[in-house]
Amino acid sequence: MSADEVRAPVLRTVTYNLYQTIRREGRYSVEQVPEVLREIRAGIIGLQEVELHGWETAELPHFLEALPGMEVIFGPTILWRRSGFGNVLVSAYPVREVKRYDISVRTREPRGAIDALVDTEGQTVRVVVTHLGLRAGERAEQVEMLLEILRSGSGDPTLLMGDCNGWHPTKGGLQRLTTWFTERSLRRTFPARLPLLPLDRIYLRSQRYRLRCYAHRSRLSRRLSDHLPLVGELLPVSGG
Repeated sequence: MSADEVRAPVLRTVTYNLYQTIRREGRYSVEQVPEVLREIRAGIIGLQEVELHGWETAELPHFLEALPGMEVIFGPTILWRRSGFGNVLVSAYPVREVKRYDISVRTREPRGAIDALVDTEGQTVRVVVTHLGLRAGERAEQVEMLLEILRSGSGDPTLLMGDCNGWHPTKGGLQRLTTWFTERSLRRTFPARLPLLPLDRIYLRSQRYRLRCYAHRSRLSRRLSDHLPLVGELLPVSGG
C-alpha cells in the first residue's frame, strides 16, 4: 500500500492499538500489521503501543517499511538508550507541523500525544493521536491537559483518536471530550475476538464534516491484536 493508493475523496482514518501484536509469539506478528492496514486503506493512521527502534535517527519500525511514501511521526512515551515505545502517526498526506506533548500523571505510566497539522489536499485537518491511562482519575487529568492543548488551535477540523482505556462515555473525563467535540465514535473494539467494550475512540470537531465510524473486523484483524482497528470516515456536510 502506497500513499497514492489511499488518498480518496472521503478521508479515511484508523486508530489501532498494537500491544498484543507486539508481544504475541507464533504465527501472527507485528509484521502482518500492514496487511490489516491494506484492508482498511486509510490515509491517516494512529497507532498505539509501538516499539520505536532507532527513533532518534528516524529509523522506521520494520513493519512500516511496507507503507511506501507514507510520512511517519514518532511520539515516544518511554525511551531507552537506542529505542523507544509509544504512539505513531502515519499519513499519506503532507504533515505541515508536529508537536509532541507529555500528558503523564505523576507516578503512573508515561503517556503522550502527537499533535499534527495535515494537509489533506487543500483542507488542513488537525490530528491528535494519544493513549490515555488505565485509571479513571488519571484519564480525567489527561483529558483536561488535552482540552487545554486543543483550545489553542484554529478553526480547522480536528480529530482526536486513540485508545482511551475507558468504556463508559461519561466517566474518567470522557464526557468532557464528548462535550467539546461535535461527534464521536462508540464502537466495540475490545477484546478483538468478541468485542464488548468501546475502548478505542475517534472524536471530531468540525462544522464541515460529519463522522462515520466502524470497527474493522476481518479474519486477520480479529487475531492479530487484542484490539480491533477503529475506522473513521470524514464525510462532507451538504452545503458545508
